[in-house]
Order: sequence, then structure tokens, then C-alpha cells
Amino acid sequence: MSEKLLEGLSMGNGGFIPMAEIGEYLMQEAPRHFPGLADLRIDMELVGIRKLAYLSLTQLERLKEAHNQGKTIVVKYPANPTDIYYGCGVIPVDPFFISMAHLIYTRDYSLATEGREQLSPEACAWQAVGNAAIRRQLVPVDAYYTFVGPWCTNSPYNGENLSDIIPEVHFLDQPFFPHLEGKEDNALDYMVGELQTFVKTMERLTKKKVEKADLMESIRFHNRMRKKIRELMDFLLLDPSPISALDFILTMVLVDDWQSDPVAANDTLDTILMEIRERATKRIKGPGIRDDAVRIFFSGITTSEIKIYNLLEDLGGTLAGLECVWNLFRADVNEDEEPFIALAKRDLSIPFTQPMTQRAKLVTGLTKQMKADGSIFDCAFGCNYIAKTARCITDNIRMELNIPTTTIDTDLPGENRAALEEHLEGFLEIVRESKETKKLN
Repeated sequence: MSEKLLEGLSMGNGGFIPMAEIGEYLMQEAPRHFPGLADLRIDMELVGIRKLAYLSLTQLERLKEAHNQGKTIVVKYPANPTDIYYGCGVIPVDPFFISMAHLIYTRDYSLATEGREQLSPEACAWQAVGNAAIRRQLVPVDAYYTFVGPWCTNSPYNGENLSDIIPEVHFLDQPFFPHLEGKEDNALDYMVGELQTFVKTMERLTKKKVEKADLMESIRFHNRMRKKIRELMDFLLLDPSPISALDFILTMVLVDDWQSDPVAANDTLDTILMEIRERATKRIKGPGIRDDAVRIFFSGITTSEIKIYNLLEDLGGTLAGLECVWNLFRADVNEDEEPFIALAKRDLSIPFTQPMTQRAKLVTGLTKQMKADGSIFDCAFGCNYIAKTARCITDNIRMELNIPTTTIDTDLPGENRAALEEHLEGFLEIVRESKETKKLN
């Protein structure tokens, strides 16, 4: 198995792409079309990371090919688990992540400008670029069917704004605060009904019946993949960490939509895990990580200024974990329960759907579990929800764990980078002093 993983990439269509072909693409095609790659330190020494880069850079092209072949493509939101989408035989697409990656790699900032002209000058950058990418038809879309919960008030408006060009716009409603005493059964019944309505809509769009076995197969696959992502996250606990911050973030984001090809995503993740296990055995640290690095946990939304993860290491920090996408892989779906009930229970347990005090407790617990020396909360400009939660999360982490915390505000990649670097450098110095003081005591 290990030899085949190193030889090439297995695709969902039955194809196999040799690493020589992937290498040629990354060396010749990618620099011409994606100049922004040069701005980032990505560990191309790892075969798995080269596969991941290839999948990311070719995702839009592969989506268009799948659409031309009759596949149904449905918009999801970053915090929406994909079990039920793939279980219905559709391809879930997250235009927010995909289009932001496209902006970063191509340096095409007009995506944000166009999207904000449609939505609002103060719209979240993720929502803006997703809107523009769909309107430009960079991302082929048959339906817009995102989960709607307490964490994102922009997603419904974005869907309504796009209803003039997307024939099907729907929302899967998650109950607010589903665990209030006496409301648990009502919330579960409601969520099951929402999932069943989703499946009926997908059956109408695809003209194919979704069987229980289809949902169970998807659940089992996703559980296997979630376990692998959790194993990768555990490597961040090692000193030194065998995987660099940005490489971990990019790998973790696989769970968002499996790069539109679960088979290829599984191959890529297996390759990365194989290589990281070997590095861990040999105590080889990821590129850019210093020997005396302080451990920083990131909460809030994943920033589009992904250069910050390189800066973190350049300034003497190392990644201790990340909250946002963790919501998608933190827990498995119970394979012994009826699939709609099992999926509903998992969806209702996602930390982003919890009352603020409960979410703060969960995030603080994860920060402690990942042995963080300090914590950074990212407030994405334009996100109405996330900014309101920053104080609650950071205060809880600081009081419960007695570690320094700070909040950063980011918008588009590259904006105010000098100020961000200065802020980060000062904060890391505070974290080092705090860590040294604790050692003395």
C-alpha cells in the first residue's frame, strides 16, 4: 500500500495520476496560473502535500467536468458536515473556501469587490468571494442548500441574493440552542424532519431514490475519515511537531468537502498520515518550526490570511490546534442508530450550534487538551456572529487556563500584514514570558 501511495493519486473516477505528472503540473502549470502560491511556505517535500496541492488547484476544473457529466452539485456552508450530501449522491461544494483559495492562489481580489457589490461593502470576505465565484460561473451549481444555524446570519442572505441565477435555493434549519431543558426531543424531531426534507429534495433533483444503505455507507466513510483527521491533529501535541501549521490547516480543510472527490481525498490523507508518522518516529519537525516554539491555539473563524500560519512559525510559535473546522471532525456519527436520528444528533451537538457558555467550555477544553501556551481568536471582518463571541471565548480560556489570549481582525489576504505581524510578534513575546514565569513558579 505504501508504495502505491507514493507512486501516484487514485481518483474517484477510477483514474490514477502518477506523481511525475503531478510534479510536472506543480512545477510548470501551477506557477503560471497560480502566482500566489509563491507567497506561502508549503511543505512540498511531502508527497501527500503535493497531492493535496494538486487537488486544490484543479478542483474548479474537476467540478466543471463532473457537472458536464451530469453530476448534481449543491452548495454547502463551511461548517456543514457532508455525510448527507454524499449519501444522496450529490457533490457538495463549498464556494466560500474554494473561491477564497482561488483568490489567494491567483491574487484575483476582484472576486471580493464584485461580491461586496452584490451583498454589502461590509460583507464577510468568505461570503463575498463565494457569491462572485458563483455569479462568474467559476463554480458550477445546481442548488444552494446550506445548513442555517446560529453561527452565520450571512449565508441565508447570500442564498437569497443568488436566487436569480440558482434555480434551487433552500436552507436546512438547525434549531437554536437545542439542548435547553425540556426542548431536546423537539429539537431532535425538528432536525430529523429537516434532514428528511433535504433528502427528498435531492431525490427530486437527481431523480434517484436515496436508500438507507446509501446514507449508512456515507456515514461509515466519513467516520473513517474523521478518525484520520483526528489522528493528524494529535501529532500537533508532539514536541517537535512533525507537521507545519499551514500544511496542517490545508489538510484539515479536506474535511470541508473532500475536494469534490472522496476517493482522492482518502488517498491524500493516507499518504500524509504515513509520512507524518515516519517523521514523528524520527523526531523530524515540520519546516519553519523552531526548537523553542510556544504553542498557540486558534479559535474563531479560519482566517483567509493564511500567511499568518507561516508568520506564526517565523516568529517563534507553533500551531497547537484550531477550532473552526474541528466542528466537522470532532465526533463520529453513531453507526448503530437509524441514520436520520444519528445524523441529527451529531448536527445538534456541533459546538457552533451551542449556547455561548457551552461552546466556550468546549473550546476551552480543546485548548487545554492541545496544551496551548496562548490562544488567538480571529474575528473575520463582516462576520456578525463571530465578533460577538470573541470576548466570551477568550475570557473563558484566559480565566480557566491562565494563559495569554488576544483577538485579531482579518479580512482579505495581505491587508494590513505589517500590523498583523507586529501584533503577533508582541503577543508571542507575552506568551513566552508567561511560560517562563510558570516554569520559575
